[in-house]
Amino acid sequence: MTAPPRVPPFFARPRYSGVSGEAYPDPSRKKTCLHAEFAKRFGKLREYAPVFYQQVVELFPEILVQERYWAEFDQDKARAQYAQDFDGVRAYILDHIDDEETQRAAMARLEGIEKREAVRPGSYPVTYVLNYFMGGSFKRELVPMRRGESDHGSG
Repeated sequence: MTAPPRVPPFFARPRYSGVSGEAYPDPSRKKTCLHAEFAKRFGKLREYAPVFYQQVVELFPEILVQERYWAEFDQDKARAQYAQDFDGVRAYILDHIDDEETQRAAMARLEGIEKREAVRPGSYPVTYVLNYFMGGSFKRELVPMRRGESDHGSG
């Protein structure tokens, strides 16, 4: 039997989220501790670093939920379903982002993108915007596309 992984001091110390002085990490938190793009590939870690994979899972068991979600998520099907227009992107946000605060932030980001698209048509193709939200990178500003640039999937 292997010894449980040692928790680095940084994670063992209470950290504060600034919300009512609650300690973070909070066992009831809804957000994953993984970056969105890494969460999609986390299951592959099991193949090439099984011991490390198990240690991470022991420290952050909620990662298994993300692993199952991304294993079952069909990005091509989602693009076909949601990439018709900005209302489809809005529906994607409502269907796939459960945390209320994150959902509000995503909706605000989409609203800003729609306003900029109205001023400069073609800068934010729907597939480009949907990929941005599907990738979880909407916490950073979306850079408009240049004229003639491909949006990686829309035709």
